[in-house]
Amino acid sequence: MDAFNTAISVHFTPHMPWEWIGVLGGFALLFVLISLIRKKRGSLLRGLTAVLFILALCNPSVLEENRQPVKDVAAIILDQSPSQSYGKRAERSEAALLSLVTRLGNRDDLELRIIRAPEKDLLTNETQLFEALDLALADVPQKRRAGAIIISDGQIHDVPLNPETLKNYGPVHLLLSGEKDEIDRQLVMLEAPTYGIVGKTVSVKYRIEDTGAIKAKTAYVTLRSQNEKGEYFTVPVNTDQTLELKIEHAGQNVFELATSPVDGEITQ
Repeated sequence: MDAFNTAISVHFTPHMPWEWIGVLGGFALLFVLISLIRKKRGSLLRGLTAVLFILALCNPSVLEENRQPVKDVAAIILDQSPSQSYGKRAERSEAALLSLVTRLGNRDDLELRIIRAPEKDLLTNETQLFEALDLALADVPQKRRAGAIIISDGQIHDVPLNPETLKNYGPVHLLLSGEKDEIDRQLVMLEAPTYGIVGKTVSVKYRIEDTGAIKAKTAYVTLRSQNEKGEYFTVPVNTDQTLELKIEHAGQNVFELATSPVDGEITQ
């Protein structure tokens, strides 16, 4: 790729509005045609003079530009959230990053930006990758954005809901770092009260979520209170559930809720 490209163009900065120049040009053409029809001497000279006069009103100028090509920018986002530490995900992710940098890093028309997110010391239970991508590309115009490649296990919580927003980054690709057909079960607390009244009950909302091809319709749930013997019951998975818990005494009332594990799941 050449460092500079020279471009020559003609620009017009007319001394009067184009409409007036058009009117004068029309009259000049009319007079020249009449002179030619009547075969008057000097008609061609008069026509040439009219053309030069109209051209002078257009005020042409020759512009020579030295243009330097600007590289497009592509971003590679490496997910380093805690879930990436399971199995060989981190190892696969680093290998994928190295392969991409090797393939794309030598291109003269492309600038690579490597983003590692979220920060390892950041206390959060959500994976925010697009927020880091926005910060990394804040100084890059949309037309220079060549796209983004995300290396992740797929648990990304800030993916734009509007598909049109994704077009602002260029093509977005996802390289999954996990195994094929992974399964996992988790207990999600939807609503837990911070206090209650002695002798009354409080409501706790939760859901047992199955990801992957577990194909189970129900799951066993264990409820323990204050080191007492647990209570067992069955609930449907992927459905919001509500528990009514009685506050027996003042101070801390500790309840433990657990669900049955699944063979071969990522974490238990």
